[in-house]
Amino acid sequence: MSRLPKHTFALAAATLIAGGAMALLPGAAGAQSSAPAPEQHRFHGHRMHHGGGSFHWLRRLNLTEAQDDQIFKLLHEQAPARRELVKTLRKAHADLRSLIEQPRLDRARVRQALEAESKARADLSFMRIDTMGRIKELLTSEQLGKLQEMRAKHRQMRERQGAGWQR
Repeated sequence: MSRLPKHTFALAAATLIAGGAMALLPGAAGAQSSAPAPEQHRFHGHRMHHGGGSFHWLRRLNLTEAQDDQIFKLLHEQAPARRELVKTLRKAHADLRSLIEQPRLDRARVRQALEAESKARADLSFMRIDTMGRIKELLTSEQLGKLQEMRAKHRQMRERQGAGWQR
């Protein structure tokens, strides 16, 4: 079985979890109410983008309800495109693996498959970085300062673990 990097799997898992969380929200297909109660929305919002994945650090920034709602909306709007990128990356990786396992190496096709995989990985990385930038635009200066402190502590922790630790 071919393996994708951990962060790709985590992003795919977060996308699947987000889809499941959306199905649980009031207003989803078959739900009675068209307007979710604020506490329900915040709970699902926290579960979706504060509970794990690339944005787990958000729960330590004490977001306002308005910030929480904006981030929730941003991540849900991006979910379909993110899902397509993950599917594209998986297919490109599977295609490359298949070519590598052939008895005779077709270098031109391997090069094309590598380029397709690299592009999908770059597109997914750009989406993650762009999302981070959009989220940072929603934060107050105090929250940005706290974020910088958290990142500095994280860097120190990684350095203490040794140079051999890689993402």
